[in-house]
Amino acid sequence: MNFDDTRTTLKEIKRIFWLLLLAFIVLSFLSAVVLKDKTEYVQKIIQDFAESKEHILETSGLKLALELFKNNMKASAFSVLLGFIPFLFLPSFTILLNAIILGGFYQFFIQLPGTSPLMYFASILPHGIIEIPAFLLAASMGIYLCKELSKKLLRRPVKPIGETLRGIIAVLIYIILPMLIVAALIEAFITPYVMTQLFI
Repeated sequence: MNFDDTRTTLKEIKRIFWLLLLAFIVLSFLSAVVLKDKTEYVQKIIQDFAESKEHILETSGLKLALELFKNNMKASAFSVLLGFIPFLFLPSFTILLNAIILGGFYQFFIQLPGTSPLMYFASILPHGIIEIPAFLLAASMGIYLCKELSKKLLRRPVKPIGETLRGIIAVLIYIILPMLIVAALIEAFITPYVMTQLFI
């Protein structure tokens, strides 16, 4: 497991990544439009999300950064592990779910007094510009793994699964893990500062 494995895997999932990025942007926009007049549904999305992350939202500083990193790393690993289920391409549903949550947050945020779409994006982009691509990379690898396993079960030509897994683990360690560390630190320290400046 080395940088050659990382480079090879990134090359093989490149097309999947860009397709997922496009799908994520489109689905986030569509969910924001669809949820525009569905206040009760938006509040339910926010409430469920807040309750599931209550142990994280109650912390701050380095502890918050650590909790954010652990949560995001688990989510990324889960997206990859879903790829072990052949034929269903389940990691794509994690992208759909996150797009719906993002659209719901947008509608919730802009309905708050004194807020604007610009403030919403300012609260998301500092860490999201790193965190979202990391999630998309993980989902891309999950889809790639699912595709390779499905091909193997159908007895189609496929490279050794061990080689595929080695490349996926390399990307998780050398690319996604550092990205999520940086994103967690930004979300814990920089994003709150940006929000404070915007709301003062």
